[in-house]
Amino acid sequence: MNKSKFIIDPALLDLNEPIADIEGIRSLNPQRFEMEQLTAILYEDLESNCCAALKEITEEEFWVRGHMPGMPLMPGVVMLEAVAQLSSYFTQKHDLLGAEMVGFGGLVARSCCKRCVPRSGASGGSTGQWARRSGVGSLPGHV
Repeated sequence: MNKSKFIIDPALLDLNEPIADIEGIRSLNPQRFEMEQLTAILYEDLESNCCAALKEITEEEFWVRGHMPGMPLMPGVVMLEAVAQLSSYFTQKHDLLGAEMVGFGGLVARSCCKRCVPRSGASGGSTGQWARRSGVGSLPGHV
C-alpha cells in the first residue's frame, strides 16, 4: 500500500468553511497579538485524534523583517508553536486532559520539512494519543 506523505488528505481541508475562525480559536487558546499562530481550524477527527489548521502568513509577521532579510522564512520554532497551539485547541475543545491549561512540554526527533514564507498560507496537521486526565499526551505533527 502506498502511504501518503500527509497526515490528513488535503482534499479534506476546506478553506471556505473552517470549523473555527480566529474568534473560535481565541475562545480556547490564550495566545494573542504576535503569538497567535493559527488563523482557522480546518479539520477535526476525534476518533483518530487528528486535526488541521491554517495560519495565513503575511508580510506583517514579527519575524519577516529579520529572518532572513531579503528572503523571509518562518522560523522552525514558530512552526512548532503553531502545531502546539493546534494541539492545545483540539485538546481543550474535546477535554482530552481535563485541564484548565495545556502547555507544550517538549519535542522528540522532529524536523520542519516545508518552507513557509509570507503569503504561503501555511497549514499544519497533528495526530495524537493522550492518557485522559493524566496530563500526558503524544502528538506527532506536520507543518
